[in-house]
Amino acid sequence: MKYDVTLREIKCLMRMNEKYMSLRAVKAGQSGKVIPTTAAVNLEILDDYLKEIGNDDVLYYVDGESQAPEGIHTGDILLAHKIVHGSSCSLECGNFIVLRIAEHKLSDSTKDSNLKLRKFVKEFDLSTFDSPIDASIKEYLWEQLLCVDNYAKDSTQKNSFMSKLDIYLTECATFEGRDKVLVSVTYTSNGREYSFHPKTKLESIVRAFFDKDGEKHMLIED
Repeated sequence: MKYDVTLREIKCLMRMNEKYMSLRAVKAGQSGKVIPTTAAVNLEILDDYLKEIGNDDVLYYVDGESQAPEGIHTGDILLAHKIVHGSSCSLECGNFIVLRIAEHKLSDSTKDSNLKLRKFVKEFDLSTFDSPIDASIKEYLWEQLLCVDNYAKDSTQKNSFMSKLDIYLTECATFEGRDKVLVSVTYTSNGREYSFHPKTKLESIVRAFFDKDGEKHMLIED
């Protein structure tokens, strides 16, 4: 598998007049779907932006249409800031993030496709509540989410939040802690859906993306 591409590798290939580079793929689609682990992309679209790519940045190839309502499509290239494991970082509602999929959710056929793209909404510290978390606390968490998520207005959204929260609380008792939990959204055939992930699974924060025409779209202002 080809992992993170560095700025040095990109410049080296360009000096060698190599046109294509293999980038690590990020899943933006159906859970459990097998995708190629890498994809060859044309480096020429990055030529005008090399000076803006930092040494701590990484590039990914998008596979899937789950963030199409946000303008991100299959074939786009993500420019992201790599998060060093164990380091602290702050997120803002609306940030796009790359997450590592929990190992226990990967089958043998999907274990190499272990990154996914999500839109971050809010971080919770669930360790402050007694276990099990009762209905009143879940309602409180929903109200806190409403303070930052302008799109969470209907019963369908609330049902998605509560359902995914219940699943996470059941799973994290075995697999993960509850002190730093990220809530994010993706788009499916059923509409806008929430998901919960431990912050330890945060791989990178997306700064911008390049579309198939080579146009750069900033997601976080420098």
